[in-house]
Amino acid sequence: CGVAIKVMDMRLGYTNEDLFKLVDEYKPQLIGMTIVATRVKRSYDLMDILKAKYPEIKLIAGGSHVASYGKKIFESCKVLDFAVKQEGEFVFLDILEAIKYNLTFNEITGIIYRDEEGKIIETPNRSLIKDLDKLPIPDYDVFELDKYYRWKQGVVSIITSRRCPFHCVFCSIYLTM
Repeated sequence: CGVAIKVMDMRLGYTNEDLFKLVDEYKPQLIGMTIVATRVKRSYDLMDILKAKYPEIKLIAGGSHVASYGKKIFESCKVLDFAVKQEGEFVFLDILEAIKYNLTFNEITGIIYRDEEGKIIETPNRSLIKDLDKLPIPDYDVFELDKYYRWKQGVVSIITSRRCPFHCVFCSIYLTM
């Protein structure tokens, strides 16, 4: 798709001010955030602040919380522009292309979005990626690996299967993978 990205893992001790500095320097068109149940309130609060400070930047969310709640996430987070319902690798690329080329979003499967009038639109689910070998190895250069505990031990984690091998009744991961 030919876009440049920056990654800031807020779990590594970064403050909102650190994020604002990166946004001011980088000037992105889109900010993406993974939302998990344990950090929902923090994620929504941060998106509210980001949209107030940078109204022109589109906000997109993904993760197990989005997969679990679907359209309801837009009721709780009034500033969200897009949500990816399940696997996001190719869906996210489609959103980037639509933004880059000023295309409509209604043809992109697997998303929920807020249109220009504020109406929430949900497109049909996208089929799961059949050939996982089409997914590239992540570009670890965009991550600050030296700040992760396990990396210091020579380990980095990557999910190499479609699902978690466990079937915990309380877990929502099966909704996204």
